Amino acid sequence: MASGFDVLKFSEALLLNLRAILGERAYSVVMQHVIDDYLGSKTDIRSAIMHRPDVFENALIDLLGNAGLILLRQIVSVTTLGEFNYSKSGDLAKCMILIRRS
Repeated sequence: MASGFDVLKFSEALLLNLRAILGERAYSVVMQHVIDDYLGSKTDIRSAIMHRPDVFENALIDLLGNAGLILLRQIVSVTTLGEFNYSKSGDLAKCMILIRRS
């Protein structure tokens, strides 16, 4: 799995790609809802992706619906240089496990 990758780098790259796709305004709104409604205001979004990828993933899917799945599919593929394919809910946590093992 993506040699040289660690969970922090992956989390940061995932967020950068999400920001690039959504644009600054939409990204800010979505992330604010993720933090407020799913993670709690004291949680750092990077930490949430690293330690609770299931919650982050569910938040994106709840907020964006099928578009959230499509975004995750694209972003995970790009971020891991095609080494991991996201296809369904739960795959983000599996990806994080694989990155930790590499």
